[in-house]
Amino acid sequence: MVIEGGKIRDVMRSPWSAELPSERREVSGFICPGFIDLQINGAFGIDVGPDTTALEALARELPKTGVTAFHPARERTATVLQPG
Repeated sequence: MVIEGGKIRDVMRSPWSAELPSERREVSGFICPGFIDLQINGAFGIDVGPDTTALEALARELPKTGVTAFHPARERTATVLQPG
């Protein structure tokens, strides 16, 4: 995989040494894209709410699980209207 400017430029299955950039790094295992969590109400004992420090804490913890982007969704409680 050739990365330039933080973006994947090329994926080479069996490259010749001359085709590779001078700066390179060997990686064992798999290189996979991160997960995107489209609705997270909280995790790790952290609840999503108006507190920005909670969101910062989630942003620090979620990459450890493979999540690289997330959309916080605050839980809402239903309001019951009663006649009267």
